[in-house]
Amino acid sequence: MNLLLNTHGTEDLECCNWAFLNLDGDLCKTILHRRDIMRQLAADDPSLTTMEYCDTSIVFLDALPEKFGDAESVGLSDETPFVERADAAVEDFENAAARTECDRMVIGVDEVYWSAYPTHVDQLIESCGIDYRTVEIAAREAL
Repeated sequence: MNLLLNTHGTEDLECCNWAFLNLDGDLCKTILHRRDIMRQLAADDPSLTTMEYCDTSIVFLDALPEKFGDAESVGLSDETPFVERADAAVEDFENAAARTECDRMVIGVDEVYWSAYPTHVDQLIESCGIDYRTVEIAAREAL
Protein backbone atom coordinates (compact mmCIF):
# COMPACT_ATOMS: atom_id res chain seq x y z
CA MET A 1 0.00 0.00 0.00
CA ASN A 2 1.47 3.33 -1.06
CA LEU A 3 0.45 6.36 0.96
CA LEU A 4 0.81 10.10 0.50
CA LEU A 5 0.71 11.92 3.83
CA ASN A 6 0.46 15.41 5.22
CA THR A 7 3.18 16.61 7.55
CA HIS A 8 3.37 19.32 10.18
CA GLY A 9 6.15 21.09 11.98
CA THR A 10 6.81 23.42 14.83
CA GLU A 11 6.71 26.28 12.30
CA ASP A 12 5.46 26.65 8.74
CA LEU A 13 8.30 25.54 6.51
CA GLU A 14 8.87 25.80 2.78
CA CYS A 15 9.99 22.18 2.73
CA CYS A 16 8.83 18.74 3.81
CA ASN A 17 5.12 19.51 3.49
CA TRP A 18 4.23 15.98 2.40
CA ALA A 19 5.59 12.47 2.67
CA PHE A 20 5.43 9.21 0.75
CA LEU A 21 5.39 5.79 2.41
CA ASN A 22 5.60 2.39 0.72
CA LEU A 23 3.76 0.38 3.37
CA ASP A 24 4.86 -3.06 2.16
CA GLY A 25 4.59 -6.39 3.97
CA ASP A 26 7.98 -6.23 5.67
CA LEU A 27 7.40 -2.71 6.99
CA CYS A 28 3.92 -3.67 8.21
CA LYS A 29 5.38 -6.65 10.06
CA THR A 30 8.00 -4.42 11.71
CA ILE A 31 5.43 -1.80 12.71
CA LEU A 32 2.99 -4.33 14.15
CA HIS A 33 5.76 -6.10 16.07
CA ARG A 34 6.90 -2.79 17.56
CA ARG A 35 3.28 -1.89 18.36
CA ASP A 36 2.89 -5.14 20.30
CA ILE A 37 6.08 -4.41 22.28
CA MET A 38 4.84 -0.87 22.95
CA ARG A 39 1.48 -2.09 24.22
CA GLN A 40 3.10 -4.69 26.50
CA LEU A 41 5.41 -2.10 28.02
CA ALA A 42 2.62 0.50 28.32
CA ALA A 43 0.48 -2.04 30.18
CA ASP A 44 3.24 -2.28 32.80
CA ASP A 45 4.06 1.45 32.78
CA PRO A 46 1.13 3.70 31.77
CA SER A 47 3.42 6.74 31.62
CA LEU A 48 5.02 5.35 28.44
CA THR A 49 3.55 7.27 25.51
CA THR A 50 5.85 6.54 22.54
CA MET A 51 8.90 4.56 21.49
CA GLU A 52 11.26 5.86 18.79
CA TYR A 53 13.38 3.91 16.33
CA CYS A 54 15.91 5.18 13.79
CA ASP A 55 14.10 4.62 10.50
CA THR A 56 14.17 6.05 6.99
CA SER A 57 11.19 4.18 5.53
CA ILE A 58 9.30 7.38 4.80
CA VAL A 59 10.31 9.91 2.14
CA PHE A 60 9.64 13.49 3.17
CA LEU A 61 8.81 15.63 0.14
CA ASP A 62 9.52 19.24 -0.72
CA ALA A 63 6.93 19.07 -3.51
CA LEU A 64 4.46 16.65 -5.00
CA PRO A 65 5.46 15.33 -8.43
CA GLU A 66 3.59 17.03 -11.30
CA LYS A 67 1.89 13.72 -12.11
CA PHE A 68 -0.16 14.05 -8.90
CA GLY A 69 -1.01 17.76 -9.03
CA ASP A 70 -1.39 19.63 -5.76
CA ALA A 71 -2.42 18.40 -2.31
CA GLU A 72 -6.06 19.26 -2.91
CA SER A 73 -6.27 17.32 -6.18
CA VAL A 74 -4.58 14.35 -4.50
CA GLY A 75 -7.20 14.45 -1.75
CA LEU A 76 -5.02 15.52 1.17
CA SER A 77 -6.55 17.88 3.71
CA ASP A 78 -6.78 18.41 7.46
CA GLU A 79 -9.72 16.00 7.48
CA THR A 80 -7.93 13.47 5.24
CA PRO A 81 -4.30 13.45 6.42
CA PHE A 82 -3.25 10.49 4.27
CA VAL A 83 -4.48 8.87 1.07
CA GLU A 84 -3.70 5.59 -0.63
CA ARG A 85 -2.22 5.96 -4.09
CA ALA A 86 -1.87 2.67 -5.95
CA ASP A 87 -0.40 4.60 -8.90
CA ALA A 88 2.47 5.96 -6.79
CA ALA A 89 5.92 4.39 -6.79
CA VAL A 90 9.15 5.21 -4.99
CA GLU A 91 10.69 6.34 -8.29
CA ASP A 92 8.03 9.04 -8.64
CA PHE A 93 9.42 10.85 -5.60
CA GLU A 94 13.18 10.64 -6.07
CA ASN A 95 13.45 14.19 -7.44
CA ALA A 96 11.09 15.66 -4.85
CA ALA A 97 12.66 13.99 -1.81
CA ALA A 98 13.76 16.35 0.92
CA ARG A 99 17.08 15.91 2.67
CA THR A 100 16.45 15.07 6.31
CA GLU A 101 18.41 14.04 9.38
CA CYS A 102 17.63 12.10 12.55
CA ASP A 103 14.73 10.26 10.89
CA ARG A 104 12.62 8.31 13.37
CA MET A 105 9.67 5.94 13.37
CA VAL A 106 7.54 6.80 16.40
CA ILE A 107 5.38 4.01 17.77
CA GLY A 108 2.45 5.14 19.88
CA VAL A 109 -0.26 3.12 21.55
CA ASP A 110 -2.78 3.83 18.76
CA GLU A 111 -0.72 4.97 15.75
CA VAL A 112 2.65 5.18 14.07
CA TYR A 113 4.23 8.30 12.57
CA TRP A 114 7.65 9.49 11.43
CA SER A 115 9.68 12.51 12.46
CA ALA A 116 12.84 14.14 11.13
CA TYR A 117 14.76 17.38 10.89
CA PRO A 118 15.10 18.90 7.41
CA THR A 119 18.80 19.35 6.66
CA HIS A 120 20.06 22.81 7.71
CA VAL A 121 16.76 23.61 9.45
CA ASP A 122 16.39 23.46 13.20
CA GLN A 123 12.71 22.49 13.17
CA LEU A 124 11.19 19.07 13.77
CA ILE A 125 8.70 17.80 11.22
CA GLU A 126 6.30 14.89 11.68
CA SER A 127 4.13 12.93 9.33
CA CYS A 128 0.49 12.54 10.18
CA GLY A 129 -0.25 9.43 12.21
CA ILE A 130 -1.29 6.16 10.61
CA ASP A 131 -3.66 4.09 12.70
CA TYR A 132 -2.77 0.43 13.22
CA ARG A 133 -5.97 -0.74 11.50
CA THR A 134 -4.60 0.74 8.25
CA VAL A 135 -1.28 -1.04 8.84
CA GLU A 136 -3.13 -4.34 9.44
CA ILE A 137 -5.09 -3.87 6.19
CA ALA A 138 -1.85 -3.18 4.31
CA ALA A 139 -0.29 -6.30 5.84
CA ARG A 140 -3.21 -8.46 4.63
CA GLU A 141 -3.04 -6.91 1.15
CA ALA A 142 0.68 -7.65 0.97
CA LEU A 143 0.15 -11.40 1.42
